[in-house]
Order: sequence, then structure tokens, then C-alpha cells
Amino acid sequence: MDWIDQCNVPGPGQTAPGEQDKLTLRISQALAEGATGKAYILITAGADINAPRTIWGTVEFPTLQLNAAITQVIRVDPANTGSMSVVWRQGDPVTLPPSTAP
Repeated sequence: MDWIDQCNVPGPGQTAPGEQDKLTLRISQALAEGATGKAYILITAGADINAPRTIWGTVEFPTLQLNAAITQVIRVDPANTGSMSVVWRQGDPVTLPPSTAP
């Protein structure tokens, strides 16, 4: 039995997060909390690194910034993997997402 397929995922037009969504958030948070050294993100050059309302912008990036074991967060452009830029380093201000509360 594939239990994850049994999770309560919202259908079209529904906004309540399903169990898969909650699991994805917790996995993303756990990976960011357990990371050390340099963290890399594959994101198109010019894309908003603070992307609101994405798992990256609301969970992963803030968690990496609060993780004392992270020295740098580096953007890698998937269209040109030789194109890298540091978007945050230890000592930079922490950029937390705006509240999504109504």
C-alpha cells in the first residue's frame, strides 16, 4: 500500500494543505536544519531568491539563514551550471518571509 497516495491532497479549487504538502514542508525544513557549509539552490538567474509563497522562500531559505552551520547560500543557474553567485553568507542580515497570515 502506497500510504502517501492515500494522503488528503486538496482537489482543484481547494486551498487547504493536504498531508503531502505538510510532509514536503517538514522534509524541506529538516534538510535545511541539518545542512552544513555551503548550500546550493538551482534557480534561474534573475529569479526572486526570496520567492514568496514557495517552499524555498518561506521554509528552506529562512531555515538555512538561521542555521549557524551554514556559511553560504549559493545560486546556481540550471541553464548554465558554471554560473554561480553567493546570495547570502554567514553574518548577512536574515531575510524572513512576510507573514502569510490574513
